[in-house]
Amino acid sequence: MNPPDVATCSPDEALDYAVTVKKGRWLEGESVIKEALSVACEYARDVIKGRWPEIEPELLQDGLLASQYAREVMQSDWPEAEAEIATDAEAAYTYARDIKGRWPEAEAVIAQDTYSAFRYAKEVIEGCFPEGEAAIEASEYADEYREFVDTLEAEEDTGLGM
Repeated sequence: MNPPDVATCSPDEALDYAVTVKKGRWLEGESVIKEALSVACEYARDVIKGRWPEIEPELLQDGLLASQYAREVMQSDWPEAEAEIATDAEAAYTYARDIKGRWPEAEAVIAQDTYSAFRYAKEVIEGCFPEGEAAIEASEYADEYREFVDTLEAEEDTGLGM
């Protein structure tokens, strides 16, 4: 199969060619791949199989993609990106869940998003998240959160909890 024309192909087409045909880096297509940072993250993860320093400065401007890159590509914390990651509730929650653990510096932002606050309480803190309870209680997760808290309290009462 001939490579796609880099002048006209999309970032997704360039990534697909690198993954399925080249089965490795396609240097000629990297300029196209870098046009879409989400695709560039996939390329780093699936093709380069590691960090791609050329895209990192741009990723530092996008908390959600920086979190994804740290989790899926670096598989470690990324201190340089944490300030930006901490501005996005979903990014901060997933980064805390997969990399950092409890992250007090990001909790004010996480607490503002119902889904992120709920998942952070259950999956990161594994306990009550008072800062996020107002958002959670006003959401579709309220009943499930109350059940979770009740279970924690019952475990503590029986000595099975933390």
